[in-house]
Amino acid sequence: MKKYILMPLLLIIMFSGCAPFNMKFQPTAELKEQYDSSSKTRDVAVYYTVKTTANSKVLQMAIHNTASVYMKNLTVNYDNCFQTYSKGAGKYNFNNLGNLKNRSYKTMTLNLAKETRGTIKLGYSYTPVKEDNFLNNNSTYTPVETQEAVDGFITLYIGN
Repeated sequence: MKKYILMPLLLIIMFSGCAPFNMKFQPTAELKEQYDSSSKTRDVAVYYTVKTTANSKVLQMAIHNTASVYMKNLTVNYDNCFQTYSKGAGKYNFNNLGNLKNRSYKTMTLNLAKETRGTIKLGYSYTPVKEDNFLNNNSTYTPVETQEAVDGFITLYIGN
């Protein structure tokens, strides 16, 4: 009788452990397949696709953490991107993506003016902090000496 009770429980545990859950730790190869172009700096990589609509260009992108630190308060600044809204030009030209773990990514979409051509420059800013390693004390990480914000720019090619 115990065999019949334990067998379904064992099957449920086995199948739930083998189920593919998306933890947003996609390898670079899968992000390259999903998006048309990419640009990379020391801290972040941006994988993006530009789609043209009737009256604008839509820039769909994934911002991937390539630094060996936990990014706290990651903010993307797009003052130089000619961001447009349905009510005209945008007043606040930044997007706070929150915290981003090492090797994970977050997606973001920008609506650009249809006449945007060439390259655009995205700025980013984050505060590096040590990742919580209480679960795996033997894990290696890059030590963080300062808690000062890290700023940088990344250039994306939009095309004609």
